[in-house]
Amino acid sequence: MKRIVGIVFAIVIAFGISGCSENKKWYEHATLHKSTIKVWKKATQEDKLATSADWILTASPRISNEIKNSGNIDNLKPYANELVECINKSIDGVDTIDDQQTTQSAITCMTLMGWLK
Repeated sequence: MKRIVGIVFAIVIAFGISGCSENKKWYEHATLHKSTIKVWKKATQEDKLATSADWILTASPRISNEIKNSGNIDNLKPYANELVECINKSIDGVDTIDDQQTTQSAITCMTLMGWLK
């Protein structure tokens, strides 16, 4: 009986966890804040997007205020997509910087796009 209860419990937990992941917001669960370029290259698009959103809100008061004033976090998504694209393009095919922090590329991109003024 204990074994059956344990199996049922495991199934419920597994279902609950998978069910929760379906409700995950695009800006949640960012894990790449202190990543290297090598880690960034292997990360999922979702993680890159969420991490980029965090970096933008932290580094760009102008965009952060724009999002806050709009009252809609989804207005941040185009900026986050643009930052992911910029970082990806800037590191594409360059293996000599794999040990550098991804934040360096993020700051460079945001500076070039005029977001850090």
